[in-house]
Amino acid sequence: MARLRLRVGSILTADMGDHAVTAQAAASEDIIADLAIALAAPDQMPASAGRRRVAQTISLMHDRHRESVMLASLARELGCSCRSLQAAFREAGHATPQDVLAGIRLDAARIWLLSDRHSVTTSLDSGISHLGRFAAAYRRSFGERLAQTLSART
Repeated sequence: MARLRLRVGSILTADMGDHAVTAQAAASEDIIADLAIALAAPDQMPASAGRRRVAQTISLMHDRHRESVMLASLARELGCSCRSLQAAFREAGHATPQDVLAGIRLDAARIWLLSDRHSVTTSLDSGISHLGRFAAAYRRSFGERLAQTLSART
């Protein structure tokens, strides 16, 4: 948008002389192209510190979903308190950090299940240690039992 503003300003303040019609036509084509680009990718508002922290946390969760991830250790690594991290998730419109991590783990487990892996191995590889809770959460999230997913891949 800034480039578009500069071009319009330069056209409005320029002395075009004898080549006014040709220059205006070329400038109009440039403005139309710049406007199309600007509308396709509008200016983004800079992310707040809380939103950046949430994005960093989710990235760490994706990297470490197989490990025993503690919210306190993530907060410490990001240089904030657990409460401020939870508040940042809430302000960004996300579920709790624990719910986001559980969702990441379930998504990883589903991908592994669909790629010919055994369900017990999958749940343990994805950081889920309680098989009963894993099965119940899987059914709630995906609307099918583990056995249905396993039979669908054959």
